[in-house]
Amino acid sequence: MFIFMLIFKIKFSILIIFLPLAILLQCILVLGLSFISSALHTFYRDTRYIVEVLLLCGFYLTPIFYTLDMVPKTWQHIYMLNPMVGMVTIYRSMLFYGKFPQLPEVIYTCMVSLLVFTLGLFIFRKHERLFADYV
Repeated sequence: MFIFMLIFKIKFSILIIFLPLAILLQCILVLGLSFISSALHTFYRDTRYIVEVLLLCGFYLTPIFYTLDMVPKTWQHIYMLNPMVGMVTIYRSMLFYGKFPQLPEVIYTCMVSLLVFTLGLFIFRKHERLFADYV
């Protein structure tokens, strides 16, 4: 990505020092989702197909190739339920626009990431002792 930023002459801002925190926040979210999907997959082998469909839907419902402003205002509150919307907005604000993301977005994304991680860890730990029986 940094190579593309250099090619397209996007200026690096001082906020790039916060990039590891954004990556850590994303890792917490993805780890929670991984705990949930791995625990479910152990008991229900067909969850693989559901995860594939959810990932495909999540890709199209995450503003990667378009901005959040392109989504109608009436749908933005529902749209923000996707935790990756906040992550992409944080990355875009810091890397491309050179400004700190809005505080409510950061707080909401942190809360959702920690909630998903805690829920995933709880589900994983609750069923962990049964994994060997089903595998």
